[in-house]
Amino acid sequence: MASRTGLKQQLTWLVEMAKSADEAEFDWLLKVDVEATIAQLIQILTDCTAGISKTPKQYNLFYCSQNQLDVIRISTTLEGFKITNADINIKLSSKHPMQTIKTCIKETPNNPFCWRLHQVQDATNHLGNAIDLLKSTSSRLRSLEEVLQLINDVMNSLQRSRSSLLIPRKRTIEELQHSQNMQSIRPALPLDHSISFYVQAHNLVCSVYQLSQNNSGPQIRAEYQAETSIPFLSEVLVFLSLGLQTCQQMKDKLQIFSNT
Repeated sequence: MASRTGLKQQLTWLVEMAKSADEAEFDWLLKVDVEATIAQLIQILTDCTAGISKTPKQYNLFYCSQNQLDVIRISTTLEGFKITNADINIKLSSKHPMQTIKTCIKETPNNPFCWRLHQVQDATNHLGNAIDLLKSTSSRLRSLEEVLQLINDVMNSLQRSRSSLLIPRKRTIEELQHSQNMQSIRPALPLDHSISFYVQAHNLVCSVYQLSQNNSGPQIRAEYQAETSIPFLSEVLVFLSLGLQTCQQMKDKLQIFSNT
């Protein structure tokens, strides 16, 4: 009986020792590895936010058809998520007689409208949310579950930021024509034309639509796209991928630890 009691005590001691070792290992993981990863993530995402350039820069969008009769030239000034200036020249041969449309976007005190790229604005907001989560929550982490929840929340914000840039919002012609963005175009476009600026990955795109009317409203008869690459968007997408990769690596470590 005494030997059984001693064996039971020994097993209990071994279990407690293993538990203490696990707790010590987690404390090390929390204080060293997790803290270092969070600091690294904050730096990556801060650099990512800074990459969304607030300095006005000029970009030229261009489209020319194979027969060289259809030409779209747009010179834009991009400031963060705003197109503050644009000279727009559109010449399309399908319009008879051939028509050249010249208009512009010009943000001035008397005309405070500009074209807002809501995708870039949304991407910035999701990035800011991820940084706030890391800064406000990291000091209160006490358990494995809390760390995993933080990583999952940050990854969710980063994935939303990335999706904002990769997947353009689909708007109907009616939504486009009645949007505040259209008020930035002076003079207004002819009623049988509409345009839309948007982001697709690292490209700034301007779609020009020729419209026809029927009983259900305006319909797209033809669409042309002028575009150009925006370097800072390429950098932002790289930073977002790096942030997601860093989160996933930390998550994998934590999940291995939780299974031991």
